[in-house]
Amino acid sequence: MELLTTTTAPSTTPDECEISSAEPISTLTERAELEFQATLRLLVERARFLTAASGAAIALEEQGKLVYCAVGGDSVPCAGATVDTSKELIAQCIKRGKPARSRIEAGNARFALAAPIIKDEKVIGLFELYRQSTFEDRDVESMVRLAEMVNTAIDHRKAAEQVERKLFLQLAEIARTAIVPSLWHAPDVTQSEAPQKESDPAPIVVAADVQKCASCGFPVSKGRSLCVECDQKMGHSAPPAELFSTPKEESWINAHGYTIASALITALAVAIILWLR
Repeated sequence: MELLTTTTAPSTTPDECEISSAEPISTLTERAELEFQATLRLLVERARFLTAASGAAIALEEQGKLVYCAVGGDSVPCAGATVDTSKELIAQCIKRGKPARSRIEAGNARFALAAPIIKDEKVIGLFELYRQSTFEDRDVESMVRLAEMVNTAIDHRKAAEQVERKLFLQLAEIARTAIVPSLWHAPDVTQSEAPQKESDPAPIVVAADVQKCASCGFPVSKGRSLCVECDQKMGHSAPPAELFSTPKEESWINAHGYTIASALITALAVAIILWLR
């Protein structure tokens, strides 16, 4: 069985450790790492309780080496030490991928048990226990169940890292879209909404009760078809007045109709120009 490298927390410098200890834990990865280490320590104590071992330790793969991550009891290596894979008991456990038991002759008789932690058919670590009596089959079964709990703790830590990575990508995308300035476009002005230039001539509006000359289009009073000039050009002359005849009296409106019409047209044109301004 080959070893599978597990994800570990990145190493930090002493200055970074001082900063991190002063600041509160806020990221999911940091919290998951603390919970993972606490879980390993609880599993070590659980292994000692179930097997009555005097000492127990959990080792996991880190950068190609087995390193003790959690220890408890007597006669066990300290946390952070590298596992000696040359020992027959450890080598047999890793190679076969199954628990291995042996007797250690060193002064007083001691017995050791090594149980592999397997994930995806690969050895990613092991339990190592010591006591003064032989380990029985029920002890081996207990260690197999605890090894599965270690796998569950690893999965929880990995899930927290994935969630934090997704959150980071989402926040980065939100920040990227937020800093892009929106292009300003001037509002479209339709022809009807466009302001009229002062240089544009005002349209001439002819009063409804004023007629046009049929020849030149000049406004004429009601009842006339030609203006005075066009009438003279065409040779239309008024019939000679009878000698000593008294001219007919015409109303003031008829006498001044042309003047009134011209005044109305001029006033209307001025009013339209002022309104358009």
